[in-house]
Amino acid sequence: MVVGWLYLLLRYRHQDNGRRRAAFLLLLLMPLFMLLPTALAIGDIIPSNLRAIGVAPFIFFLPAIGFVVLLDAFLRWARGLVQRWGTNDPRLYALNQLTSRTTLILVMAVLLLLILGSLTTARAYFQEWATRADVFYDSDADLVQVARYLEESQMIDGTVFLAAQHFRHPTVAFLSDQYERLKWLPDSQALVFPAEGPATYLYPYNSPLPDWASEFMPTDPRFEGPKGPNGQPTFLLYRQSQPTAPAPPNQVNANFGNQVTLLGYEASSAAAGAQLPVTLYWRVEQPATANYTPFIHLEDAWGYRWSQQETFAYPAEQWSAGDTVVQRVEVPLPIGMPPGAYKLRVGFFDPDSGDQLARLDNAGRYAGNAQVINNVQVLVGPLPEQMPELDNTLNLPVNANLTLLGYSMGQDKVLSGAPFDLNIWWEATDPLPPMTSRLELVGSDNVARILLNTQPVYGTYPFDSWTTPQLVIDRQILRVPATVPPGEFIVSLRLLDAAEETLLTADLGSLVVEGAGRLFTPPSRQFPLSATFGEEILLLGYDLAKRGSGQFDLSLVWQALAEPNDSYAVFVHVLDQDGRCCVWQQDLAPQQGTYPTNQWITDEVVVDEYLIDLPADLPPGSYPVEIGLYLPETGQRLLVRMPGLRDNDTLLLRPLQVE
Repeated sequence: MVVGWLYLLLRYRHQDNGRRRAAFLLLLLMPLFMLLPTALAIGDIIPSNLRAIGVAPFIFFLPAIGFVVLLDAFLRWARGLVQRWGTNDPRLYALNQLTSRTTLILVMAVLLLLILGSLTTARAYFQEWATRADVFYDSDADLVQVARYLEESQMIDGTVFLAAQHFRHPTVAFLSDQYERLKWLPDSQALVFPAEGPATYLYPYNSPLPDWASEFMPTDPRFEGPKGPNGQPTFLLYRQSQPTAPAPPNQVNANFGNQVTLLGYEASSAAAGAQLPVTLYWRVEQPATANYTPFIHLEDAWGYRWSQQETFAYPAEQWSAGDTVVQRVEVPLPIGMPPGAYKLRVGFFDPDSGDQLARLDNAGRYAGNAQVINNVQVLVGPLPEQMPELDNTLNLPVNANLTLLGYSMGQDKVLSGAPFDLNIWWEATDPLPPMTSRLELVGSDNVARILLNTQPVYGTYPFDSWTTPQLVIDRQILRVPATVPPGEFIVSLRLLDAAEETLLTADLGSLVVEGAGRLFTPPSRQFPLSATFGEEILLLGYDLAKRGSGQFDLSLVWQALAEPNDSYAVFVHVLDQDGRCCVWQQDLAPQQGTYPTNQWITDEVVVDEYLIDLPADLPPGSYPVEIGLYLPETGQRLLVRMPGLRDNDTLLLRPLQVE
């Protein structure tokens, strides 16, 4: 092969014809190009023989060229001797004999090599490789048997569910005319109970009935497919004449957009670094209007999302009204996740657009975009065999039992008076004494401004309460004091013992503090008010002016009575003339989503402006305007208190007059 490639290189360098020169260059470079797909492959497919299949032709013709080149060189050497010796030289006979025998031997050797190679290849392919069980199942032979069964059993009534590694598997599509009637269960992640009629469930060898779902199926399968090379059935068939959907252990009955009802759930505990098993029970109320699929977010009590899982267990295009789905979701728990109680947020979203189905309360009102499942327990996990890669690695020992591994910050810039996130990674090998974490901002003047004296995990998981050995991600939410001037600072960690002696000092990166340009003097208002929202935010008044045909400018003037802990959304609803929502609406954080309420500080005044653009075909009349604040995660509105009015969760402004 090498000789053949070098010969092509030599011919290329001495070739004057442009087209032939290009042909030789193509033959030289093509083997390298054909190796690129496997060279660039990542993950578990290195090396990939399938990706390198383009090299196969060159494996055959390059050795052939090399063989011909060597044989031709030998013959030219022999002819050269003849020319030097002359035709009457007595050595010529011996040379002719040598040349003939050598040529014959080389040709016979090549033929023998080809014959032996063919026999060896045939044996390796037909007797060894082709009879292996892994090859049998990697070639989707189990689905071939399923397709054959479907063709031979044309009269299967009811709904037929087929589990497979891929949605709408092409093997079945090619081999079975029953393909269009099938409903798919990708990766056997879900079990579906139709509203009526019998149901047939087919589980190929590569997508078996999972253990968690076996309790919902008959003990023995109705039918077993032919045995594979490993002696196991190629598929199992289960049948239920009248499928009865199981009741969830924990019922919630959450309505998502009148399209899906989350009936309930079952959630177990799991250790950090493992998988948290969650079983969802949900029912389809009507065919989906988009490609909705369930999502699960795992959050702590402070709203930080530690993990999430979006599923593809029962695609929405297959939904039929009345289908009840039992679905298992494995939520990965990060290594170092602190033990304790967490919450799951379960909802439905469209991956194509990102839109989420709204959860509706019993009155049909918006109640957030997820159902919250509380008190999900995460346990202490073992130390990992290999430490995860950190954004910033330190590996600073505090003592023989505790090491500061590293840290990460959610941002490198923050407004003065606003919060920022910090994650500190600790490794403890043995029980620890009482200690305190002091977090400081150190400026260019080397003055340390104390941000917080705390314990790990928002102050809830003291060092001396840790179960060891343990890896802990110590998450903190820090707020920069409003008195801190703009500039660049170092976030510093000082670890103190019980006597407040310093055990460790570490720099945790730089943080740029920017001036917020905060307003503390309220501007004049066209309509002064004093409406308190949730004891945290005061509405001082508003301005309302007509801009043009069907357009109005609305300016709300808020003031923070305290530093809000949550990021609230403002809703502005223009109701119809009968008081029903909505002719026009906008729901987002203040100042068009750019200034969340959790960045406000006490006594700060925030001017929040809206352009109300009403539909052009709106009939003339008076249209009420209501506003309020709510938590986007739950839809929970803040209670509004205003002197002389009954407490409510909305506040009515002056109506819009449309002429």
